[in-house]
Amino acid sequence: MAVLRSSAPYTTVVYMLVLISVGVAFGLFIDSFFWPVYSSRIIEKQVSQLFRTLETLSQAALNFDCDDSIYNTQNLQIEKQIQGIAKAFKIAIMTHSLSATEQQKWERLIGLQKKTFLHLQELIDLNHKNKNNTLLNRVC
Repeated sequence: MAVLRSSAPYTTVVYMLVLISVGVAFGLFIDSFFWPVYSSRIIEKQVSQLFRTLETLSQAALNFDCDDSIYNTQNLQIEKQIQGIAKAFKIAIMTHSLSATEQQKWERLIGLQKKTFLHLQELIDLNHKNKNNTLLNRVC
């Protein structure tokens, strides 16, 4: 940056303020358009999508005739969604776009989804072990 010399004593200060203002405006522009801010709406959308996937997995878990490839693909899909939600949640915390109460709410909900997924996996394993049990097939 060149040193500005003028006859007026405050001209240099005004030029510096203009340069700083332009730099800050440019930085905000870059930040808002190139790095997304993860708000609670984005996390809410991802969480609801994961709940729908968990619902289809739970319906498949109760179906004894279901193929193992369906379980595997849904498990992979759910694991990717959980990783995506965790990443979005970490970014939202780092960018301070969530309040403390929202952070606690989303932490509990994400924990609930992980527990639900683990229970569904246990149910599927139990279902596979007892595939030939005719009494259990009649009950379900």
